[in-house]
Amino acid sequence: REDAHRLAHAIDVERAVDVAIAAGFRPDVDFLFGTPGEDLDDRRASLALAERLVERGARVHNHAFLPLPGTPLGKTEPEPLEPEVIDAMHRLQARGALYGQWRRQLTDARALVAARSLVRRRS
Repeated sequence: REDAHRLAHAIDVERAVDVAIAAGFRPDVDFLFGTPGEDLDDRRASLALAERLVERGARVHNHAFLPLPGTPLGKTEPEPLEPEVIDAMHRLQARGALYGQWRRQLTDARALVAARSLVRRRS
């Protein structure tokens, strides 16, 4: 059931991109990787969707999950991204199809988790 729900959302995104392109726009579609609970299959599915959208003419605005303090997921940890996922992002970026501060966000996420651990130890 969850897979069907995810597929329906992907189809909606693809349709929206098609409509935007038909109207003369080049849509930028945001992707977020490393959200708690996400797994490699989720990331592969997201990358496959990103590839399909790029083939249609969209660009990917990529993000890495940040556990921001004070938010509902602020006390969680990001899921680590596998080398194959990072390599796929680099390939899309090299083609000019993906942009964003995702690499910096990966570093910032590690720093946030480390800072939170330090604060806990001092408390």
